[in-house]
Amino acid sequence: MTRFFLLAGLVIVNAGCGSANMDPATPDGAHNKFVRAFADKDYQIVYELLTSDTKADFHAYLNTTREVVAIIRSEYPDALKEEAIDNLSIAFQQDTFKYRDIESSAYEKDVFTVLCSHMFASKDETPSLMQKFGTMVQSIELQDPDKATIQTLAGETLVYVRESDQLWRTSEIFGVNFKNLVLVSRQNLEITKRNVDIFSK
Repeated sequence: MTRFFLLAGLVIVNAGCGSANMDPATPDGAHNKFVRAFADKDYQIVYELLTSDTKADFHAYLNTTREVVAIIRSEYPDALKEEAIDNLSIAFQQDTFKYRDIESSAYEKDVFTVLCSHMFASKDETPSLMQKFGTMVQSIELQDPDKATIQTLAGETLVYVRESDQLWRTSEIFGVNFKNLVLVSRQNLEITKRNVDIFSK
């Protein structure tokens, strides 16, 4: 492995082959473990390798959506309940994630697994994403002791941060933005509450 020291930070250039590091206590190990888990559709490991902030966004989306469903079930007219819950579905290119698919799931990691199984339902989707984002680290730039930018052989850039448990994690999940899901769930909550007001008049 060749090392170059630049003013912008330490850049490590991958100059060889060999068994991939899978230790999330290092940025390249976290990246390798992340893409391996994604390729294997092991979404619980993918979830563990997401940053605390990203998990918090997912938690906010899920809790708000559960609040919406609770209001629908308790306040909506019976004839409208199931349709309203179906309207909480998220349409992906190959499949649709429906709330009722996870209604009985108690653990967030299980919900995340179901969501990803719909998000990446196509058998060809995972290989194409792996080709786009690359599975090998080309270089790592340590911007500070707890932040690293990884450049893949495919030319994609992913940022990893070291969290309080000393493990490196990313907020990247191949184009998915959980902050957008949080916004949508909050909009759904506002609409649901307004509908209840209308029904009560």
